[in-house]
Amino acid sequence: MGLSECEREVLQILALNASHHPFASLLSSVRDAVDLTAEEIVAVALARSLREVRETLSPRNTLVRSGLVETEGRGMLMSNQLGFDLLGDLASELVGRMESAEPVFSAFFRPMPEPEGDQMALAHLEQPLARLRALLGQAASQNVPGVNILLYGPPGTGKTQLVRRLAQELGLEGREVNHETPDGTPMDAPHRQRAYQLCQYLLRRASRSLVAFDEIEDVFGQDPLAALFGNTRRGPRTGGKAWTNQMLEDNPVPAIWITNHPEQLDPAYLRRFDFTLEVGHPPRSVRRALMARACEGLEVSDEWLDHMAGIEGLTPAEIQRSARVARLLDQAAHGESAESVITDHLSEQAELQGRPPLAMPRANAALEYGLENLNTEGDVDSVLEDLVVAGSGSLLAHGPPGTGKTALAHHLARRADRPLRKRTGSELISPYVGQTEKNLARAFREARREGAVLLLDEADSFLTDRSGARHSWETTRTNELLVQIEAFSGILVCATNFLQALDPAALRRFDHKLNLRPLTMEQRVRLFERLVERLQPVDASDGCATESARATVQRLDDLTAGDFATVVRGHTRRQGTGELTQEALAEALAAEQRLKPGAGRRAAGFA
Repeated sequence: MGLSECEREVLQILALNASHHPFASLLSSVRDAVDLTAEEIVAVALARSLREVRETLSPRNTLVRSGLVETEGRGMLMSNQLGFDLLGDLASELVGRMESAEPVFSAFFRPMPEPEGDQMALAHLEQPLARLRALLGQAASQNVPGVNILLYGPPGTGKTQLVRRLAQELGLEGREVNHETPDGTPMDAPHRQRAYQLCQYLLRRASRSLVAFDEIEDVFGQDPLAALFGNTRRGPRTGGKAWTNQMLEDNPVPAIWITNHPEQLDPAYLRRFDFTLEVGHPPRSVRRALMARACEGLEVSDEWLDHMAGIEGLTPAEIQRSARVARLLDQAAHGESAESVITDHLSEQAELQGRPPLAMPRANAALEYGLENLNTEGDVDSVLEDLVVAGSGSLLAHGPPGTGKTALAHHLARRADRPLRKRTGSELISPYVGQTEKNLARAFREARREGAVLLLDEADSFLTDRSGARHSWETTRTNELLVQIEAFSGILVCATNFLQALDPAALRRFDHKLNLRPLTMEQRVRLFERLVERLQPVDASDGCATESARATVQRLDDLTAGDFATVVRGHTRRQGTGELTQEALAEALAAEQRLKPGAGRRAAGFA
């Protein structure tokens, strides 16, 4: 560490004071018996001048600056009467014979492990990772001080593995600040802070090094005692602002900080990071590749992989663990299929973490959603292409229930290879004044952070016409959503069954508007043929029965794709029983139409 002779002597006496009880008692007795400060006692014991000792223990010099020694001036409760504390169990490591220096520091940080061998490239992070590699490579080669990187995102998205892979690819000597002591006890925030300082100091002369600090809420998070007593001002739990400035501006070695909760960090600290990267939930294509890679050697179908890739919020860690469970059970000849084991495992994880349950394939998936089943004015494909290419924009989809508004949003998200975040009125509207506005702002913020397509279903619940508002909260709710739409830089889809209920000002906020209407006669016939092909009624090959059923379907002017999906779900169990006929399917569709508002009314004029 390059300590001076006086610094070594001070470190020795502090180590003895912490580890040798008779000597500690002697120093304590001396301090009680005479009117001397701790520095004066150390100076007498070492036959050094008071000025030398004070200079050695000043915050700007090595012992304190490196984190080896903590002084009572930092506001800490000292464990001895001298008023100085050594870092962790450093005293016990320093006393006695040492074969190498490694055991001294292993309690505080460790060499960065190799990344897991089955890690694959994450296509959605390719561009920011290329910038990060270049930045770290130059900073490490040129020994540029004060370089700090922030990685954030949900747990299980591979942030730690990503850091290890970066260090390996760049040939950097990486160190990770420990979470716990060698005996398994969690390290408290002050000790982790000082361990980081020590690691930085030790590596300051080394070339091409990197320090990683995970769970940085320990350092940057709000002090829980301050919050308990009503002080909601955020700030570092230990060290104060001066130490934070030193930590983020004067560090000699590039540092990567990792957190699951960036919202807990004060903006004053966030702005000091040179580079920030969100490692969020991977998009569908990456989830598909991760799932296929994890399930190599297991008997899974491409159709199943396609469906599992559609599960939003699925993380690489969950995929790896579920595949490992399936592989172990397969080796034990347990008898269950890998698909069943992985599906059950992921379903339990979703329930445990409070996420929506896994959506299993339903009958409407068997009808193979396609844009040809949408009846709307204009070219739908060009509208979607504009949104995908631009990566931003807003779409208002309106029309009767079942015409495919929600399915259109799912199709758009898959086409853009982005996650879909669906929010409904029941999720966002709150009975408490002001809470709905906060929920709306949070929905947009989360979608922006994840790069997701945001679907606001039942948009008429939020964009009500302000001219008819009877309460102030009705107006503020609409105002908030209009502001969010204007500021949103991603892709937004709003769906409503009641276009006339929307505020006129809201219509101007949407770049594209699509009126989804009931199916045309050609679309109805085409879907009915697909329905017959899917369910295989007993008279599927009977031409007369086909013509009769088709004629019935042609007369049902208000049918939607959702009606066909409902009939599939209601008749799938009867498939192969010998009871299902084409006329029964046509009658089921007619029954769906009779349930619609205004059914049975005849339009004026000629048909």
